[in-house]
Amino acid sequence: MKFNLFTFQITTAALLAGVGLASAAVYYYAFVKRKPKKLLEDPSVNYSIVLASKEGSMFISVRKLTDSLLFAHIHQLVTSMNVIYFKDTHPLFPEGGKMTQYLDNLKIGDSINIRGPGGLLTYNGRGRFAIKSSKKADPVQKKYKKVAMLAGGSGITPMYQLIKASLADSYDKLEIYLIYANKSEQDILLFEELLNLEMKHPTRFRVWFTIDARKGKVWTYSIGFINSEIIKEVFPQPSADLLVLMCGPDAMIETACQPNLDKLGYARDNRFKY
Repeated sequence: MKFNLFTFQITTAALLAGVGLASAAVYYYAFVKRKPKKLLEDPSVNYSIVLASKEGSMFISVRKLTDSLLFAHIHQLVTSMNVIYFKDTHPLFPEGGKMTQYLDNLKIGDSINIRGPGGLLTYNGRGRFAIKSSKKADPVQKKYKKVAMLAGGSGITPMYQLIKASLADSYDKLEIYLIYANKSEQDILLFEELLNLEMKHPTRFRVWFTIDARKGKVWTYSIGFINSEIIKEVFPQPSADLLVLMCGPDAMIETACQPNLDKLGYARDNRFKY
C-alpha cells in the first residue's frame, strides 16, 4: 500500500538503546520502538509506524516536550540511526541547539517522539525519480541515466541512501558520481563504506573527497572548497539524462555548488537541493 507521506503524519515513541561516536564531531543514537507498527489513518492521532525507508530521500522529525516547550529537529535517515553534532563544534553556535543538548543528555531507556519519514524526492529504482517542487505539489516522474552528487558534512545521509538502494539492485544501471566535502579527514562520515562501494561497483559508482585543510597526513584527494575544476574532473559532462543532487550547508550550496554548476553548463532544471 502506498500513501502520501505529507498527508499522513507519522509518529512513534522510541527508547534510546545506545550511543556511539561516529567521527570527530558526530554522535550516532540508536533507538528501538516500543509499540507495534500501525498505519496512520487519522492525522490528529499519534501512531507507531516503521521509520526506515530503503529508497529515496527521507527525513524524520524528532520532538521532545521539556519545561512545557516543544523542541523539534529534522534528521535525515541514513540507517536506523540519527546523527547530531557535539556542542562547541561551530563557532557561531557554541552551545548547540536546544534539541541537540537534550539528546546529548539522554540516558539509556529514555524516550522521545519521532515522526517520519518524509521528503520531496523519492528514488523508485533503475533511474526513476519522483520529485516534488513543494510538499503539496504532485510528484513529477523523471528518469535519468546518471546522478552527480555534491554533499557536505552530514549532507551525505540522503546521498548514501540512494547510493545503497541503487547499487543493491543488479538490474539498476544508474551511474553515480559523488563529491563529498568536509572540514577534515576525521570529519568524513562513511569513508570506508564509500570506498568499499566504489571498489565493488567501479563502473557504476565513483567517489571523490575534498577537505578544508590537511593536518600533516598523506592525502590523495582534493584540498579546499568545491570548485569548477573538481566538478569537471569528477562529474560527466552536462546532459539531459544527468541529475545533480546537492545536500549540505547553505553557504556551500549557494557559493560553491550552484555558481560552479552554472559556470560549467549544468541545467538548473536537472538539479535538486535537499
